[in-house]
Amino acid sequence: MRHIFAVVIAILLFCPASIFAETKEIGAEDMAKEWFEKGLKYDIDKDYDKAIEAFSKAIALKPDYAYAYTNRGLVYYNKGQHDRAIEDYNKAIALDPNDAEAYNNRGVAYAVKRDMERAISDYKKACDMGNELGCRNLKEVSQNR
Repeated sequence: MRHIFAVVIAILLFCPASIFAETKEIGAEDMAKEWFEKGLKYDIDKDYDKAIEAFSKAIALKPDYAYAYTNRGLVYYNKGQHDRAIEDYNKAIALDPNDAEAYNNRGVAYAVKRDMERAISDYKKACDMGNELGCRNLKEVSQNR
């Protein structure tokens, strides 16, 4: 009987902690999505510094948020910070190797830096994944070579 009582006490002690941990995780994910949405709004409004801040907060809350890296990379690109954009696209691709948009966007950043071999490689990957813009960029770059 004492053994059963000890097990029940242990369950009661540890169960709330696991429930709290799950709630905290869900809360962080929801907050990350909210910051992501704010980042999109700031980007549309061309308030790039606030967009970067919002996407960075989303990433801090959810470090595996590949699409937040892709979008923050786009904001860095729009600010002319191409190396930082490429860093974010690299991270997005590492987290989600099927992110065709990240491949296309990284290709654009490479093209601006005149690294055409890498640009073409990324456009091809994006196109192979069905990204129309990647296909158009690949065609355009190939015609101009």
